[in-house]
Amino acid sequence: MDNQEAQILPDEADVMKQSNDFDVEIVDDRPTEDQRSPRQEAESDDFNIDEEIDGVNDQVKKRINRLKYEYHEQRREKEENARIRDEAVQYAQSIQQQNEKLSDIVNRSEEALIKSVSTRADTEIKAAKQAYKKAYDEGDSEALVLAQESLTKAQTDKTYLQNYQPQPQKVEAAKSFDQQPQTADPRTQTWIDNNQWFGQPGYEEMTGFAFGLHESLTKKNITSKSDKYFDTINSRLHKTFPEFFNVGKEEDVQPTSTRRKNTVVASAQREGKNPRKVQLTQTQVKLAKRLGITPEQYARQMVKESKRG
Repeated sequence: MDNQEAQILPDEADVMKQSNDFDVEIVDDRPTEDQRSPRQEAESDDFNIDEEIDGVNDQVKKRINRLKYEYHEQRREKEENARIRDEAVQYAQSIQQQNEKLSDIVNRSEEALIKSVSTRADTEIKAAKQAYKKAYDEGDSEALVLAQESLTKAQTDKTYLQNYQPQPQKVEAAKSFDQQPQTADPRTQTWIDNNQWFGQPGYEEMTGFAFGLHESLTKKNITSKSDKYFDTINSRLHKTFPEFFNVGKEEDVQPTSTRRKNTVVASAQREGKNPRKVQLTQTQVKLAKRLGITPEQYARQMVKESKRG
């Protein structure tokens, strides 16, 4: 979950693993009259004055034909650049929309988390007051001290939440395509793939809880590059939401390695199916090269946008 706002494009390792999902067919999107093979330049013959005089008419015709050819070549190049520019604009807009969607998910998840923690703090305050009253009536000084500590802590948490203002996530404009695209953290992407509920409507509380754990671990210098980072998040999620993960009181949390093993099996099963055929135009292939991504990555992004639309 590091740098989520900028982590849009998948890395090369993910593409190699999922490249068999798509069978990319490249089609020529140039106008029919422009779909010609490149012209082969003829080798120039030795100059002969007599042949020059005799063939002046032929040379004029060749000159005119050459000028026409050069004119159409320049026209085709301009039209191709225009097509690439238009395709780049559409691609940038789709990425921008995806960034805005992720930003909205983060904001809604944070609000849901604050509401959940606030409700829990109210419950703890009420329980601490009851424990305090009971200890006072029974004259139990030790229980009285513990109840006072619990009440103070719960009230402090409640005050902090009341003064906390969620920071709206800012979505950066799409960067220039001349810049090198950033790569996503493969371990974080694997975790997201294994937890399909993350960031989905109806799971704002769980998503917000995961973001809260991420912030807490980051402050302790525990990053997504370590096993402890994911083990802590998985363990806390299973303990906090046992009904969702079907975890009983005596059940142990399933090791991360086991879940990864199941994912590998699923990938192998997908590889056994026929790859999905996606058509890309030559303009889209050239744009993909300029972006520094493969045609398979570009095709996968197209499929995502078509499902979203």
